[in-house]
Amino acid sequence: MYGILKIGGEDYKVEYSFEAALYKDCVGTVMEVMTLLTGNNDKDVILGLSDLPTSTVKILYAGLLEHHGIEGDGKVTSLADAKRLTKQWILEQGEDGSFYDLLLKLTEQMGEDGFFKRIGLDKIFMTEEEEEEIMPKPTVAPQDHKPKQRKKTTAK
Repeated sequence: MYGILKIGGEDYKVEYSFEAALYKDCVGTVMEVMTLLTGNNDKDVILGLSDLPTSTVKILYAGLLEHHGIEGDGKVTSLADAKRLTKQWILEQGEDGSFYDLLLKLTEQMGEDGFFKRIGLDKIFMTEEEEEEIMPKPTVAPQDHKPKQRKKTTAK
């Protein structure tokens, strides 16, 4: 599965699979963005948003690696390439273009590609109820039916 971003009249395939999962900066950035945006602290959210442009470029770069990186067609081989494409995409969108809009598109693609599950992010942000459905808590069986064991003591 992959999505298409049209930038500069060209179609760019965006896919979050093996190459994106191996790109350490993508995984770390996704974790940071999700943690900050789901946090309760307004200060953390503001700090997270201040890094949104850089995060968006890294996440786009990771999504382009599968088809356009070194092992693909070679059109996107650096963060500088992804930065140029990000800027061009935003400008082409006019008033509706922003880093946040692009990030939303990219995270939607991540969901479609099963990226969050692939890297384990779905388990990290799992609710207690969801966690119990997958891994129920062990029940402790009552032990009152067993005879009490006495400690052996030695007399001096």
